[in-house]
Amino acid sequence: MRNPLTRIYETIDGVIMKGADATLHAYNWTTGGTKTELANGLLTLAPILETTGFAIGPFPLTAIPIGVALLFTSRLYQKINTVVEKKEIAALKRQALDLFVEHNKNITQPQVGYAGGICASGQMLVSTQHSTPEVNYLVASGNVLRSTSHFVMRCDYLPPRKNCIKRGIEKLDDLVEKYVPKPQPLLQPTI
Repeated sequence: MRNPLTRIYETIDGVIMKGADATLHAYNWTTGGTKTELANGLLTLAPILETTGFAIGPFPLTAIPIGVALLFTSRLYQKINTVVEKKEIAALKRQALDLFVEHNKNITQPQVGYAGGICASGQMLVSTQHSTPEVNYLVASGNVLRSTSHFVMRCDYLPPRKNCIKRGIEKLDDLVEKYVPKPQPLLQPTI
């Protein structure tokens, strides 16, 4: 018999992964970007929100060392994400699986735990009786973006494509070309 806590965790993880997958599909369809671009964008925004929260919190001097640590962590994971994407593309071309990529998609992967631990400890530092809701919301928002980036990287790879505006303009050009009559050459009068 399986542990009920494990089943609950897997159920919650499955729901979050469905949301991350839907978000990635919408991002790819709209902007044409890949999961690495989305995850790295989230990792760029996360330390900005978190550090801002610490800076306006009850202990503003903690924002400097914590902000540096958060920037370092974000940059480290951005590099890991780039490596994962390159390996995943190479594996797809070979029609095989890459163990490094599959390890990074695993829900028990230690990296997600490390990121969660960093975020939770930061949240505990801010959550004092003297903290304002705005501070907690900023830090929590950064934490959510950081963890969302890890879920996005666990999604399947979607190749880059043209964004929806370019595709729409091309469709419109095709329709115009199809339905607008082309000018006929003038007939020369025969004498």
